[in-house]
Amino acid sequence: MEQLFLSVVIILAVARILGELFRRIKQPAFVGELLAGIIIGPVFGLVQIDDGLTILSHVAVFFLMLLAGLEINLDEIRRELASLQL
Repeated sequence: MEQLFLSVVIILAVARILGELFRRIKQPAFVGELLAGIIIGPVFGLVQIDDGLTILSHVAVFFLMLLAGLEINLDEIRRELASLQL
């Protein structure tokens, strides 16, 4: 449990730092956060992936997809589909 907590803290801290750094150089923060994941995972191996972290990441992806779905404008999709059908 302590290892999972430490892993999450490291992930959040590095993602936040690199996200803010990229925002300050006028780049999308998302790119910095993605780079943080690459750096702390495969490159330096700061975070060891275990079952707890895997489950937590699956839950996070679920909520990310849920939020993306909630932001979809169905009227705009219908208009685009109608314009495609000649």
